[in-house]
Amino acid sequence: MESNHLLISVLCSLFLAPLAQMYIDRFSRMALLENQLEVFLNDQRISLAYCYRIVDRFRSYIESPCSACGRSHSIFHYSSFYTFFNSCQRRPKANLFIVEILFAAVLYLFLQRYDFSFIFCIYSFLILFFLIITIVDFRYYIIPDELNYLGVFLGLVMHSLFQLEFFPVSTGSFYAGTESFGLLFSIQGILFSSGILLCIAYLTSLYLDRDSMGLGDIKLIAFIGAFLGYKATLMALALSSILGSFFGLFVLLKSKFIERNQGYTLIAYGPYIILATLIIMYFGEDYLFSMYESVTMQYVQEYLTLN
Repeated sequence: MESNHLLISVLCSLFLAPLAQMYIDRFSRMALLENQLEVFLNDQRISLAYCYRIVDRFRSYIESPCSACGRSHSIFHYSSFYTFFNSCQRRPKANLFIVEILFAAVLYLFLQRYDFSFIFCIYSFLILFFLIITIVDFRYYIIPDELNYLGVFLGLVMHSLFQLEFFPVSTGSFYAGTESFGLLFSIQGILFSSGILLCIAYLTSLYLDRDSMGLGDIKLIAFIGAFLGYKATLMALALSSILGSFFGLFVLLKSKFIERNQGYTLIAYGPYIILATLIIMYFGEDYLFSMYESVTMQYVQEYLTLN
């Protein structure tokens, strides 16, 4: 069984990883263009209307010539095997190979957890979206709106089909620890989770007198809420705060003492939300909540015993 799971993970990775790499490249070029236009806009060298005209000409789903080799790359060109014989500066074979291995490892873990089921297929495409968002956000601090909006739409459609019983999904079998699904479940996940994060971002921005969080992170939470519901999404949001604090502290110390940067430092928050969501998806919200409850109760009992 484990050998079958490994084979399925590798085969899925050989197709999905190049697909992810292709859109990572296209969304990265889009993000770089937006960052450059933002610099010109802040310097008042171009107008906002001109920015929109330039951005509207670029579409991530349309092939464009590579800036390094001048050729248009299809999905198969982003496999490490193809790149090994046809190298390109925009497609470093080491990076492609690492992503393929990492993607296969994550798929293997979820395959061990859920077997080759309907839920595994859905999670595979979620992991595909998450991989693209993570790398683009780490590089350019931008989360593509196309992926967020598409994720919200697919989440609503999927739960609507569940409610209409188009798919043979019984209660409690979709998400580990989740006993409900349907259109209302998805809408609640979008409104409650993204609404709470929007309020936090607004109040924090008022206190700091500058933008504390991008709208891309809020849209990402709406995307996750459309699939997982508000309970799992809020738990992922709380866990991402802990993960982001650990990594963010390291980034701040590096920025201040190594790079000697005395201003504020940009931190990509989207990858920590995604990492926390993957943990929730794998273990299930009920398991993590019961584990948290047992740990806290143990500390409470020890405190009461000592006093």
